[in-house]
Order: sequence, then C-alpha cells, then structure tokens
Amino acid sequence: MRREGAAAAAASTSAGGTAAAGAAPAGAAAGGSAPAAASAAAAGAGPSIEQLMERQRLEEAALPLMLEAMWAANVLDIQNTLRKVCRFVLTEEGAPKAELQARANALKVLGGIFMESRAPEAAAPNDARKQMEEAMMRVVEKRAQQEGATESEEEARP
Repeated sequence: MRREGAAAAAASTSAGGTAAAGAAPAGAAAGGSAPAAASAAAAGAGPSIEQLMERQRLEEAALPLMLEAMWAANVLDIQNTLRKVCRFVLTEEGAPKAELQARANALKVLGGIFMESRAPEAAAPNDARKQMEEAMMRVVEKRAQQEGATESEEEARP
C-alpha cells in the first residue's frame, strides 16, 4: 500500500505538485467523483486505465506550461542580476573615468557575444520532456527505496 502512495505522490509532483493547467484530481480525471475514488482506493482498487491515461494526457499538456513558467522565472532572475552587476560595475565610486569607460566597452563586447550565440539545435522539446521523465523516475525510485527502508525497520521491530 505504501508503494501506491509513493507513485501517487510522484505523479502529483510531475504535475507541479498541484492540479496544474486545470488537471483534475486522479479520482475526477475520468468523470468519477472524489468520494467514489476514495472508497475505491480504500477497497484496494486503484485508478482505472482510462483515469491513468487521462492523467498522463493532462500532465503532458501541462509540461510545456511548466517549462515556460520556469524559463520565464529564470530569465527574470538573470535580467535582474545583470542589471545590478552592470550598475555596480559602471558606477563604482572611486574608479577612474577611463576604467569605467573600459568596463563599459567590455560589457558591450560581451553582450554582443551573447546576442550572437544560439541555443544548440539538440535542445528540442522532446529533450526537455525526456529530462523531466528521467527526473521523475529518479524521484519515484528514491521514494520507493526510502519507503522500503521504512517498512524494513517497522518489520524488524518486535
């Protein structure tokens, strides 16, 4: 029973830990009610194949949105950091004007280099999906190992 809990927790983690992009809880994914799903789970019956397929479809639909949100957050963080660093480097008190001018020129060259660079062509959407799936598998395996260790400890107790 504990392994089912780890798999369900890992599946909810893959959807961002919440019902992302309108994803319904597992019990409601195929039109079932939450109490019915809870009683089915308590009786030992897991979600149906249709429910699992719907959940997977919703998670796949949410993946691009999650990646886009993470990318946007990273872009904002990088922009804010660069803004602060450039302001400091270009307005440092006590630095000679010639040094500040040289720093400005160096930043201009560096910015040009970054603007000319491109993302590798190997960075396809399927690569991101594959990386997310591999990361989720590692999470599930780690949780299963942790729960297996916990069960072993409980069984060893007199």
